[in-house]
Amino acid sequence: MLNIDWKVLLTESVVAAIVEGLALGAIALYVWYRRRQALAQGKLEDVVLLSFNFIEENKEGQPQLAFRTPLVGSMNEIFMNDQLVSSIKRATVRTSDQDPIVRLLNQNLHNMMQRSLINFANRLNTAGQVAALTGLPFKEEEHTLALTYEPGAITKCFRVILIRHALFEQLDKIGDELTFGLPYHRDRLTTLTAIRNEINEDADRPAMARVLAPFMVSAPVHMITSSAHGKRQE
Repeated sequence: MLNIDWKVLLTESVVAAIVEGLALGAIALYVWYRRRQALAQGKLEDVVLLSFNFIEENKEGQPQLAFRTPLVGSMNEIFMNDQLVSSIKRATVRTSDQDPIVRLLNQNLHNMMQRSLINFANRLNTAGQVAALTGLPFKEEEHTLALTYEPGAITKCFRVILIRHALFEQLDKIGDELTFGLPYHRDRLTTLTAIRNEINEDADRPAMARVLAPFMVSAPVHMITSSAHGKRQE
């Protein structure tokens, strides 16, 4: 019969578990430290922000370029392909402050990037899609989608820009009267100009060769019954 020293075995198991736990803890601490260090240095290369752009009035009643960021994701979460992520990061060397649009030389990879961005942006459409599927009233509005590598509050970062074409008409009308809430917000106007130029270029390209992607933003239309007037209002 095999003679097993259970005390020794138990002691070795406990020691092994402690050592393994300490090792995992050390790795986790190192990863946390590197992330904090990267954040302190302004390295946001694995973060992707999605921004809407529009015109609003500031406190003085002047037209101001404004934007909101309703979605934030990571490169791996959005693209789920190491080759694609590497290609996107390498493509940043071909961007500039005047033209921050990310373009992949391999058109198949570029189209894959577009589809991934559309899937990511579709998280905005949940309420509108539910309304459509359940027969409730909803509305859709066409936007253009672009991935940029542009200046931000701290450093350059990846950003998905969603634009209504009507915004360009507003900018033309406002002209030099446009104001900016913060100095670096002026950089967004340069980005919008680059995207506008690319939209014009895309108009002469085949659908599968376009740099930018069309995107429909959908939202439910809420109908409220007015008991006082006995009629519906949108």
